[in-house]
Amino acid sequence: MRPPTASFTDVRGGGHLRAAHLLLVVVAVGWPASGYPQVYFDQYSQFRLVCGLPGNGYGVDNDGDVGFAGAMSQCIPVGYTPSNASWAVGGYSGQSIKGKFYVGLSGTGIDDTGTAAVGLGSKGHGICLIWTGVDQMPGKVLSAQAQLISEAHKRLAVSVGVLDIMDQRDPMRDAPPRVKGERSLYLAATKRLGGPHNPVHATVGFGTGRFNESPFFGVCYDIRPRIKLMGEYDGYKWNAAVAGDLLGDKEHALVLFVGAAWLNRLVVGLTYAH
Repeated sequence: MRPPTASFTDVRGGGHLRAAHLLLVVVAVGWPASGYPQVYFDQYSQFRLVCGLPGNGYGVDNDGDVGFAGAMSQCIPVGYTPSNASWAVGGYSGQSIKGKFYVGLSGTGIDDTGTAAVGLGSKGHGICLIWTGVDQMPGKVLSAQAQLISEAHKRLAVSVGVLDIMDQRDPMRDAPPRVKGERSLYLAATKRLGGPHNPVHATVGFGTGRFNESPFFGVCYDIRPRIKLMGEYDGYKWNAAVAGDLLGDKEHALVLFVGAAWLNRLVVGLTYAH
């Protein structure tokens, strides 16, 4: 019999504590950065609150099935990619001005984002096409992601993608006409840690443009079967979120998502994934 080893699999004992500590470290390290001025937030502002990429606001697993299970994030992509017959559609409302929260679907200080994603390809090697639109900002964004490597016991799932393939959006709010540069290339790798009940999904990656030519990383922890906690660094600043599964159905998920972009701007969203 092999001696016991320390891991995340002891979910009833120290597993909850280890995962909670990991999330607290992510949030605590990022908290001092939440006070940066509005001008920094206006860079790639269309994708500050949510990007609409795979895993943003809904779960994706290694097979490319979407729902509540699997890795989830707010702005960074995950290494899993939706596969054939998987799709998701969602809407998000967030405050674009620090310290001012407005209730409504549109208006000053509010950025509403609509997203739709459809998966193609085989399980573990999915290809995802994504549409994203932002309130009060003309032009829709098309993005794509493909999974190159499927996760195994000692191997991370790896995906590559492009945010804003057609380079439709401006890199700065109120940029001069014809000043483009929103297209962003990225690579993301995800690994599941722990047992079947309270897994932790860790993601690392690197991206250009929206991701600031920098590494990004995040952690998603299933604190309960229908509740997830998340913390991430998106290449610019830090985000934290909680998500709940409103249906409890493995094939159909209605995900309520509440996040904090830069830890000081509220984001609320609802996504249906199938």
